[in-house]
Amino acid sequence: MGSGERASPNGRETRVATDIDQHATDLLEAIYEAGRAGTDPDEAISAYLQRAGHDVDCGFQLVDLLASQGLVKPYSTFGTPRAMITPAGIQAIRQLVADRADPKVRSAVLRTEMITWLDAQEEQGVHPGSFQEFADQLVSPLAFSERELRGAAELLLRHSLIDAVHVEEFTEGWIAPRLTVEGRECITDCGGDVGEYLRDRRRPGPGNDSSLADDIWST
Repeated sequence: MGSGERASPNGRETRVATDIDQHATDLLEAIYEAGRAGTDPDEAISAYLQRAGHDVDCGFQLVDLLASQGLVKPYSTFGTPRAMITPAGIQAIRQLVADRADPKVRSAVLRTEMITWLDAQEEQGVHPGSFQEFADQLVSPLAFSERELRGAAELLLRHSLIDAVHVEEFTEGWIAPRLTVEGRECITDCGGDVGEYLRDRRRPGPGNDSSLADDIWST
């Protein structure tokens, strides 16, 4: 559900565009899940914004973006973003769910979501105690398994995209994750696409290590 802005040469604009696209997708999924559960979509929107730490203005922006793509029909009132999911929005989420069934796609999506979430937290001056905070804010607790989450954290650490505190009883990369310089490059240069970033580093060139991405597809 990209807006096409990701190719911007300006790193800051690229990151913001990527964040907005991801937040819009997450919001659409929240509205979809509310429909499936027979609960109020307006409450789902408010709950998502609160959970993700977004203000009302951001909510209007996300609804407007989804509406421009035909995925929701807005009926916002003064001061409150409100929307109903459209048939196109339902199909988009069903396709997203189908894509997530592919292990390779699931892994790629999860790594991107984790690293862009961490970037968004740091942008707000928040320093997460662990990736459990990321897991807790997922729209569906069944979206990713604990094994997938911890495996992604280990991979981000192994490729130096994050730093973390080593605690014996926890997965490496799980506790107090922080973006590294390389992690921020992944955000600004590749929109948080870890596989793309590692492939770029793997290509022949000064300072590139051909072994960096060897195991990215095996996880």
